[in-house]
Amino acid sequence: MELNRVIQTLRVSLQDLNNEVYDESVIIEGIWEAIQAYSYYRGTTKRVGESKLQVPAIAGALGISVIGGNYLPGDTITIDVLGQFPERVTVTSVEVAPPSGFNSNLIDTILFSPALQYSHPKQALVIPNEFGVKITSGLTYFPLPRDFIKFDKHSLDDALGVQTTSEKGIGYFDAVYTISEQYSWLGWGYRTDFGGIWSGGYYPFIGNPLDNPNGGVNSSSFPSNTTLTVSRTDRPFLRVSPMATGSTYLDCTYIGTPALDDIPDNELIGIVSYARYFALSSRAAKIGSMMDYSEADVSEHPSSTAQMLLVQAKESLEQFHRHFRLHPYITSG
Repeated sequence: MELNRVIQTLRVSLQDLNNEVYDESVIIEGIWEAIQAYSYYRGTTKRVGESKLQVPAIAGALGISVIGGNYLPGDTITIDVLGQFPERVTVTSVEVAPPSGFNSNLIDTILFSPALQYSHPKQALVIPNEFGVKITSGLTYFPLPRDFIKFDKHSLDDALGVQTTSEKGIGYFDAVYTISEQYSWLGWGYRTDFGGIWSGGYYPFIGNPLDNPNGGVNSSSFPSNTTLTVSRTDRPFLRVSPMATGSTYLDCTYIGTPALDDIPDNELIGIVSYARYFALSSRAAKIGSMMDYSEADVSEHPSSTAQMLLVQAKESLEQFHRHFRLHPYITSG
């Protein structure tokens, strides 16, 4: 979906073609809010560590802007891994600093060395040398990708080498995963060169060569009754209780927020509906803070205007949810 088309369609719906009422910053922020709301219906599946360029990377650059990833200083990443000239660089710092024209806390700016030798297009895939959430022994809190929504549970269980039971946390998209039982599978190690087929294939055991091969996590890192709690804050994080007793990478997939370019054109109405809701609500809040005024033959009632805008905003939000839940309009008569 192309940004300029979304902006133009949104301004038409707001009857503000001349940009006289709604600032460009409100329009852009509303579109990013719409993308995040959309992702809870139709998020994109990513491996922890994958990211995409949000603007083209130019030869000579020492930084890129991405959605996704979970990089730390010192990490090695490959930029444009599927392109003609993939480049490996070392991360020096990670900042929340979206490029010009963006207004989103989802975008990380990754600084690195050496400088790029080639240019790379927007949406180019970036991957790390080590995939997954980096788990460090003796710690409890671990950062998740900024666009993280929820784990793919089957992938998480495979990465842990255990079966978990899950439940919602306090927040609607928060979650708690409790390790309930270890996997065992006859001959699993034989297929993956983790032991002979008649050795039983049980895993994970501490120090046993049949430890789960799906990410290398050892049971000593996550013993039974460990809980993994996901908190969906401005910076999502994972809390492990009791604290991790081993260091490893939790290599699994998750549902994340897509970029606007990933959203198909037939979802335009839904995206515009939510962005319109955001813009109308913002204007209602601004106008609603003004006092009603009446003197002689001059009378102004911003509170009434604010209420009208809130009614329109509510209708736009309902239209957004109807669009993605595929609920039909119900009429009578």
